[in-house]
Amino acid sequence: MTTAVVDRPVAVRVEASAAPDVLRAAQVLFAAVDGAQAWSAGERRTALEQVDRTAGLLAAARAQLLAAERAAGTWALHGDRDLTAWRARTSRSGVREAVGQVRQADAITTMP
Repeated sequence: MTTAVVDRPVAVRVEASAAPDVLRAAQVLFAAVDGAQAWSAGERRTALEQVDRTAGLLAAARAQLLAAERAAGTWALHGDRDLTAWRARTSRSGVREAVGQVRQADAITTMP
């Protein structure tokens, strides 16, 4: 599991409907890096730093969403034995990845 680099949250009210915008931005980035071989070393380094910061923020967002799902208990309505099993099934990432995500969520959401 990688260590998350997390920036301070921005104080704005964002609706759940913002998630597709994040996906679109990731798709645009993915298309842009197709030409990364032509970038300078500095451009690649800067892009990697931004991707790392973004990954940390996304991990923190996923942690908050998993914590909210755990608190709501709605994961249990689908016959899964625990949050990890629910996450493995719904994310299609497998049990090992789900275990890591739930542990990371627990760590991030309990940090002071």
